[in-house]
Amino acid sequence: MEKRLRDMMMGIVALLLSGCASFNPSPVVEKIHVEAGLSEYEKQALATTVSSAIEDIREEIRQGNCTSSQRQVNYLLSHYGSEEGALESALLTSLCLCYIEKGEIERFFSNASHLKKMSSQLNIMDRETQFVLTLASYLNKREYKTDSSINMAIQRGFDEIFGEGKINDTQ
Repeated sequence: MEKRLRDMMMGIVALLLSGCASFNPSPVVEKIHVEAGLSEYEKQALATTVSSAIEDIREEIRQGNCTSSQRQVNYLLSHYGSEEGALESALLTSLCLCYIEKGEIERFFSNASHLKKMSSQLNIMDRETQFVLTLASYLNKREYKTDSSINMAIQRGFDEIFGEGKINDTQ
């Protein structure tokens, strides 16, 4: 049974690697069809593997190990995905927040750019993702469509830090 599970996982990896040079959602659809053929035991093992990896990433981010969690996220996203892109969005949002907290602006922008691509697939964008994209737009002087209350909260924060109206004057 373990050999069969390993072979199935290798098949999923092969499917993803053969069609996932970019972040095109089509390999995810193929993977979901493959997953539908898995036994309940195999589905549970797959869910446990992904859940465990996500928990490891969350712990790394809590400890402020952005680089280590970046490697884990890259691995997880190259092997697994969600149909709607919610898993990808949540992981990338967490990474962005980790990098901005550490002051690693270039890595923040890199992940925010990736997050923007991934979140375009979402029907509903959570507030944290909106916050990250809005923050990136202020820092990049570009606009993203987000909730106006998030824009106002970020504007208030910038006003408190840099002085009233300084951000709007530079745009």
